Amino acid sequence: MVKRLALLLLLVLPALALAEPTEPDIRVSLQSDRHSAWVREELILTLSVEEDRSVIELTVTPPSQSQYVIRALDKRQERRVIDGRIRQFHLHRYAVLPLYPGTQTLQFPPVRLRSTAAPGRTLDYPVPPLNLDIKALPAYLSPALPVSRLEAATLRAPEHVKPGEPALWEIRVLGRGLSADGLRPLIEEQRANDARLHNYPLETRLEAAPSDGDPARQALTLRLPLRIEGHEAYPLPAITLPYIDPQSGELQHLHIDGPMLGAAPSPYRWPLRIGLGFILALLVFFPLRDLWRYGRRLRHQRHLQHRLAQAKDLPSLRDTLLNATGQVTLSRLAQRNPNPAWMQALHALEQALYAPQTTPVELEPLRRDLIRWVPRDIALAQ
Repeated sequence: MVKRLALLLLLVLPALALAEPTEPDIRVSLQSDRHSAWVREELILTLSVEEDRSVIELTVTPPSQSQYVIRALDKRQERRVIDGRIRQFHLHRYAVLPLYPGTQTLQFPPVRLRSTAAPGRTLDYPVPPLNLDIKALPAYLSPALPVSRLEAATLRAPEHVKPGEPALWEIRVLGRGLSADGLRPLIEEQRANDARLHNYPLETRLEAAPSDGDPARQALTLRLPLRIEGHEAYPLPAITLPYIDPQSGELQHLHIDGPMLGAAPSPYRWPLRIGLGFILALLVFFPLRDLWRYGRRLRHQRHLQHRLAQAKDLPSLRDTLLNATGQVTLSRLAQRNPNPAWMQALHALEQALYAPQTTPVELEPLRRDLIRWVPRDIALAQ
């Protein structure tokens, strides 16, 4: 029995030694969002590693080719069911900026990994090459211009600034393939055209700003410090950012209107407004008051004139005057309104009533004089 077992081991062990080691089920692919682009137009590449859930360590190295600028965007893992089997996908996305025109081949280094299916071994899997057709741009276009549609928004705008104090205008520009060093000279040249402003050096910050539809989108924050020299309000000069339309390859411009800039309000603004408003109210109040008093006196005068016109005899004239004014005698009434013509008319009425007359006194001439000379400021009894 022992001899048979030893013979079996002698036959099996050499066969096991000669057998090839097991390999994990790995598939590597490289895809681009498009295969034709302009020079300096960013492409999005997705390197996918599909495996059988045996990978315990995975290393993806982007190429270092001089004709491209490559930046990593993101990486994630997801599971999918393919032909009834669960497969694990490792997805690495990159933004690739081609620098030269022509038909080019992008080659990634092999993907290096370790798997439980091959313990103690490091495995390399080649990445399929990717052929790209890179189109040349017109020679007159500056290489500093981004080949991407741009969007801009004002994050902070100066509103009320005291002359001589610093202010800040902050703009956020969204697009692909942005270069702070490339756009800086263009912006600084535009800022130097206004003598009413003292501009401080431009500050920039470039960061990733991915969206659902564009994982390669970037945000370039422009901080434009400045100081106003004048006191008048005026709009800041607009900023124009040139870019190349990726659809047509033609030069386009993004205009960013400058905000309205004005001097800061004085701390005495509201006290001055209140004081001026009070003075204006007084200027309006006193004329209106005098006008109302004048109208009231005119109404009193006309009311008394109307009552005098209805008197039938001399005693009626006297009673009308005394009852209307609340006075006791005609002499006292004359003293309250010392108008010579009015006093003479009252004296004539008093003489006609109380002094002996050789000839009868006519009513109408006396009534006419009283009606004519009734003072406007006569006070009627309430």
